[in-house]
Amino acid sequence: MAKKALIEKAKRYKEKYSEWREQRREGEITRLKKHKEMLIERREVEH
Repeated sequence: MAKKALIEKAKRYKEKYSEWREQRREGEITRLKKHKEMLIERREVEH
């Protein structure tokens, strides 16, 4: 019985972790996009 509970706990943890990782990855992507846009704007201002 303890093993089954452990497996359930691990499953929940894995789901939570993968969700968190997805969100972080999306955050990284948007951050990079914003950074890139900023650089492009800066370049346009310089020229």
